[in-house]
Amino acid sequence: MCQRAAAALRVPGADLRLVQACTRERFPSCKQLTVQLHSREQAVFDLPLALDALAGLTTLSQLVLGVDAAVANEPHTMAAALASLLWWQMRQQSALQPAPFNYSLTLSLDCSWQANEAVWQALGRLSQLSSLMIQTAAGDANETAVNMQHLSALAPLGSCLKQLELRITPVGDLQHQDYAFLSSLTTLTGLHLPVECDHVRLDSISCLTNLRSLELPAHRFAELVLDAAVYAAIAQLTQLTRLSLSSIELGSLVARAAAAAECAAAVRSLPALRQLTWLSFAPKYKAEVAALAALQQLRGLMARITLSSELRLNDLAAVGPLRGLTTLAIELPDVIELSCKRAKRVLSSVPHVHVVTLHVDARHVEAAARVVREAREAHAAAGIEWPAVVLVADLEPGWDA
Repeated sequence: MCQRAAAALRVPGADLRLVQACTRERFPSCKQLTVQLHSREQAVFDLPLALDALAGLTTLSQLVLGVDAAVANEPHTMAAALASLLWWQMRQQSALQPAPFNYSLTLSLDCSWQANEAVWQALGRLSQLSSLMIQTAAGDANETAVNMQHLSALAPLGSCLKQLELRITPVGDLQHQDYAFLSSLTTLTGLHLPVECDHVRLDSISCLTNLRSLELPAHRFAELVLDAAVYAAIAQLTQLTRLSLSSIELGSLVARAAAAAECAAAVRSLPALRQLTWLSFAPKYKAEVAALAALQQLRGLMARITLSSELRLNDLAAVGPLRGLTTLAIELPDVIELSCKRAKRVLSSVPHVHVVTLHVDARHVEAAARVVREAREAHAAAGIEWPAVVLVADLEPGWDA
């Protein structure tokens, strides 16, 4: 049966041997191939044969490899599966000449992952890879471990890789995670990279001057130290339009007043990013929120109030001077008291914002919605302006993945 309009093809590992050369004719518009690998035999023998049968299907440019534990934690099996992409990408390039061929690869691991250097080396040989995403299963019992120094094996992709996303948690309990490898990936336009508290040479990020989107998540509720050198490096990324930073903890390093001043200074360095329109961060001090007034280019803001923050909901009324802001999201931990008074203060400060979303724990969504309704009714009775849309939603764990 011909599926000429089908843009995606999903093949279970057990059916890989059924993929034949005629599959190209049956799915001539296929852009994405998804394969789930359950065994060494499927990864080492069946996948190469299936890719060989599909070689020459010039529309195919997105590969998604789902990987079970039987494959993921066998380094040589993983490396062999990735090696099969070498021949396939060469065949694809030959079919497209003289036009260049590039493709995206997603590794979706259904388990924890003890990432081995051999796997990174295999990835580094995929010379036409433009996008790489690696994601592990949520709740993987804290058994995932990735040594950032091994990512130096990706250096050969420095002229082609534009998107790198490591959606893995946690990174692993390794000392001095070294991020120097970033300096070689100068063509990146998008980067999602988990950052360990014990990190070194993260300021290498200053070399990524083509970045449009940068996300540096830590573990949920973890306190991450980003020092002045890292902020100075970020300030050099003048093409950024989207920036997401995790919680910053300076209190253990310097006195409280000095910590607040240093955090505020870090925020004030961001206006150098003139194309920055979306910011996600976790302010701890009022001075940081006040410093946001300098970011008049912002259109979207996500403020996460962590358990260690000195802020309360009403303190975010200080974002009112951001007159270009159209979307505001606020994440509140359980300990924050969402009172009608506090809700009214912050919401009355941003009547120009189109959509405001308050994210709370699932157990408190209904109660928070009642508070918002009460505040809306009070404002309406007093003739006070209100954002066009105010929503209450559950926390989204994906923000920290």
